[in-house]
Amino acid sequence: MPQISNYRYVPLPVELLIHIFSIALDAYWFDKTHPVLALASVCAFWHSVAIGTPSFWQKIKIPPSSFDFIKLQLDHSHQHPLIVDVYSETSLDGSLLALLVEHSEQWEEVALTIPEPDYSFLTSVRGRLPRLKRLKIDTYYLSEAPDFDGFEKAPLLREVIFEPLRDRFSSGFPIPYSQLTKLQCIGCPVRLLYPILTRVPTLVKLEVIAVDYDRFEISSPALAFPNLQKATVMECEAPFFYCLLAHTPLLTELWIYGFAGSGRLDLAATLTLPLLRSLVIEVAGFDRYLATVICSLRAPNLVELDFRGDLEDNEEEDNGLYLRHIQHFVQNSGCRLQSVRILLKAGDPGTSLAMLSLLGAMPSLDHLVIAIDYLEHIPFSSLTPVSSVLPNLSTFIIYTAEFDDLAVLNDLVTFAQRRGELKMQILTSGELRK
Repeated sequence: MPQISNYRYVPLPVELLIHIFSIALDAYWFDKTHPVLALASVCAFWHSVAIGTPSFWQKIKIPPSSFDFIKLQLDHSHQHPLIVDVYSETSLDGSLLALLVEHSEQWEEVALTIPEPDYSFLTSVRGRLPRLKRLKIDTYYLSEAPDFDGFEKAPLLREVIFEPLRDRFSSGFPIPYSQLTKLQCIGCPVRLLYPILTRVPTLVKLEVIAVDYDRFEISSPALAFPNLQKATVMECEAPFFYCLLAHTPLLTELWIYGFAGSGRLDLAATLTLPLLRSLVIEVAGFDRYLATVICSLRAPNLVELDFRGDLEDNEEEDNGLYLRHIQHFVQNSGCRLQSVRILLKAGDPGTSLAMLSLLGAMPSLDHLVIAIDYLEHIPFSSLTPVSSVLPNLSTFIIYTAEFDDLAVLNDLVTFAQRRGELKMQILTSGELRK
């Protein structure tokens, strides 16, 4: 057998090695040691590639990085765009912030969680942010709004994240709102969020999470998002949901998760989203506000539906109720669904009948994925012949936590045999995955 020493070492092409390193660095969670240093210590060739590739040094995170190491990063990054993440409960060393500001023209993404005195060190970035595209402001450690307008002149800024907005920031941060295409707001009252939403006509993607309606009266000008295509509304109140999406003519993707338990319910109100193509509904326990919203929606062009229900803590309500609400939504919308994914982490005797009724209301379905704790909640025997219930179904994937009922197995075999061209896959696991 040839000895290892007889084999000649052939290094990988530099381009391929850089690609591999990039994948490894993207998956790395920054800790006390920078991963580039670990790669550079393997051999002389790796050292030259790691040290000489500016993009490997672009992520600056404080902490844990020290002044000396950040200076090393900045030196090796040359003029490559920088991703800066600063998180500190207390004021940082002014020399550290000054070093970052010195390279502000390289900033492409910035996330700041700092107390208000530190913003004074950033004032000189105004007019020196030619590359800034994404900005995250975390106000958790701010006792009052800082007197700061450094981000007002950022010609490429398109995405802003606020987490959270508090009463003391009623005027908000001076930001070029009119040019934003993505906005995310987490944990804020409507009275602070509303003035911002009236200033972002170019939004394409909007995420609002845990918004407190607080009986805020919407006044003119009304919210209108003529370019909005994607929206996520999580743990907000139903009146705000209607107000937010009432004027979104181009909305194609919507994700809704839960609603706060207050606000007026108007069962007669309907919300039509004419171009909506994809809808994700996620629930945890029974939520009558969300159930009402589902019934009020109309999406005539919907083709993809994803329902994720974690109802295991709900003992009194019929867990099939959501499925019936979704059925009414589908029927009232008149949409021709092509792909449906249903995840139910609990069920009751009403689930099976509701499932059968729902599937019967979707004859155009081509792709179906069901993830459910108990396989008996899928009424296979009632679905035969398949051609009469789901005539266009070509793919059926099932995730289940338990699969030990022989009667269900027989029904499943019969179901599969009645539709020879059907592609079916069954996956079992101890816990359903979202």
